[in-house]
Amino acid sequence: MSGIPVIGGTGRTGARIAAEVVARGQDVTSYARSAPAAQDTGAATAHGAAVNAANPIAGQEVVVAGAVTAR
Repeated sequence: MSGIPVIGGTGRTGARIAAEVVARGQDVTSYARSAPAAQDTGAATAHGAAVNAANPIAGQEVVVAGAVTAR
């Protein structure tokens, strides 16, 4: 696995973070529970139960958490 994983990278906040990291020249994979709506952040995406099994943060030096809940 290479690049920077963005947990929640397909949501409102996470997609903006992913797009900014891509714009700064980094490879990004956005991880989410469900498939993203049509968007082009330049990041690869992964979603579903397999994401939990794949453990996207294992061995990474940098992990970005873009999953937030507005209240």
